[in-house]
Amino acid sequence: MLYNSKGQLIERHIDQVCTMLTMTTGYYVNYFDKNYELGELAIEQTLLEPCDGYIRNKILESSNNTDMTSGILYLECNEILFYVHLYFKSNYSGTLFMGPMKINTALTDNTLQENLKFIKYYERLPLIRQSQLSSFMELMIIASNSQRQMQLKEIDLHYKESADYEEIKIDTGRRIKHHSLYTEEKLFNDALTKDIDIVTMLGKSFRSLILPPLADNPIRSQKNRVIVGTTIIARSAIKLGMSSEEAFSASDMFIREVEKLNSPNDILLFQFKILKYYKQKIKNLEKNTDYSESTKLLLEYLENNILDKSSLNDICDKLDLNYKYVSKKFSTEVRATFSKVRENKRLEKAANLLLRSQMNVTEISEATGFNYTYYFTKKFKSFYGMTPTQYRKTHL
Repeated sequence: MLYNSKGQLIERHIDQVCTMLTMTTGYYVNYFDKNYELGELAIEQTLLEPCDGYIRNKILESSNNTDMTSGILYLECNEILFYVHLYFKSNYSGTLFMGPMKINTALTDNTLQENLKFIKYYERLPLIRQSQLSSFMELMIIASNSQRQMQLKEIDLHYKESADYEEIKIDTGRRIKHHSLYTEEKLFNDALTKDIDIVTMLGKSFRSLILPPLADNPIRSQKNRVIVGTTIIARSAIKLGMSSEEAFSASDMFIREVEKLNSPNDILLFQFKILKYYKQKIKNLEKNTDYSESTKLLLEYLENNILDKSSLNDICDKLDLNYKYVSKKFSTEVRATFSKVRENKRLEKAANLLLRSQMNVTEISEATGFNYTYYFTKKFKSFYGMTPTQYRKTHL
């Protein structure tokens, strides 16, 4: 329930929704109350704005349009904001929002390109992919609506045929008090970034955590713990710069692999393997921080435009870069040509689709920018040491 009987937002309930959405998506989520005061959340977040009142004014303008209760706002810099206006008995109660996020790597508005304040603001904005827009918007709507449906009258309307429906109850008297979210996040962040032996790190850290069983069966409980931990550490790695595609693909693979284990010792050793994998990925990212700004920009462009078949010359024109200078610098710093890096990223995307979709090899070949299946298979085998079909059978 988001509202009390007077139609006022219950702070701790809307806080839970914002926290859930933030942890799920990785983007800033907050709310304005009916007086357009920004919510004070339990988790530490900072609303990015080029000037005070920037987001508030946009929300205010949007809430005056009663025909649109939810949607995507396009702001001054062509950055976006998801919003859901909240109503209680037709009265405006506040607005839940996610963002702002940028959908382009560079600021495209010529009138703002000379405004240092807006330039710095835009650089700090997180990038969101076009493919995420509809799913995240839908998630916002579901989260806000599902909370409102927990009002007693609404539940009665939806479950008239289930009079014997039994409410799930938690025995709070017997429940073990859990460690804080901060403690858990700090543990995984330290594990990924500090130069310390992994076994020592986990040994010291887990003594400070309260780890209640997650199933009656000890093996099942241990596996559940690995699944939860893998999900959290993947998100920690993403916050430290690892691409979400790579982090979540690895997470999916590790979760499938742990289900094959039945020994407590094997499961424990597998935990170390997972942490070691992500730790090495973060170390590799740190080595790449010495890249020039032009190389970073091109790598970011590839990450977000994997199917773009434009030549490097054309891409340099789009990004206002000097082709001759950038081409040589990119190859020197990355130790591979631009076309080779693009091909490798497409193959990584293909490997992900083999494990996370029901698409056949031909469909995946087309979806990752390869015109001919036989050419795709040849390149995939050269990169991974096996055909796409063999890769799927081996890892599933």
